[in-house]
Amino acid sequence: MNGITHVIFDFDGTLADSQGYWTMLNPLILKERGYPVDDADFEKCKTAALPDWEYLKKKYGISDQDCPTFDETMEYIDLFYRTEMRLKKGVLEFLEYVKGKGIPMAVFSATRESSVRLGLSCLGIDSYFDGVFSAGDWGTNKGHKETYLRCLSLLGTKPENCIMVEDALYSIKTAKSLGMTVYAVSEPCFASDEAEIRSLADRYAEESMTEFFQK
Repeated sequence: MNGITHVIFDFDGTLADSQGYWTMLNPLILKERGYPVDDADFEKCKTAALPDWEYLKKKYGISDQDCPTFDETMEYIDLFYRTEMRLKKGVLEFLEYVKGKGIPMAVFSATRESSVRLGLSCLGIDSYFDGVFSAGDWGTNKGHKETYLRCLSLLGTKPENCIMVEDALYSIKTAKSLGMTVYAVSEPCFASDEAEIRSLADRYAEESMTEFFQK
């Protein structure tokens, strides 16, 4: 990690084993509201990078007004974070490894900052991070270079001096386009992107983040 000033982590699907819950959330909400959601709907959403509202709205005749609000959706997410979420494999070991190198760490997520901070606290790893940043709170996403540059500016560092630990292809592409080093984490929800993710990543953890420092 010579020349690295910061290691930056995505949250859902990278630190937290929560990406699958995000993809299943919309059919779960509909089922709880009395819609006849069947197993096929859950299977379809399971392989989606993001919850597929358009498919569900069309199938069940749901109007925009009947869709849950952002705050209602985040209530489900926060409850999951508090009660069911677990760390991805090897996270704690890798955090200790980076900490031992004396390198500051931060979280950069698409999820709102308050929920990420809640998740970090519930997982017991909040003390490892010097900053938590949310592209969603900024009204954008991690597919835009400007969003990454804002995060890096707040950390006082440059792309070439950072490692981004990530699971999603679109965000990996942005990080690589800026010249960041990318450590990619395997995520079942993004299995269809695995080959491209492997081709872009500087390192790839197939089973556990411990693979990042054992190679």
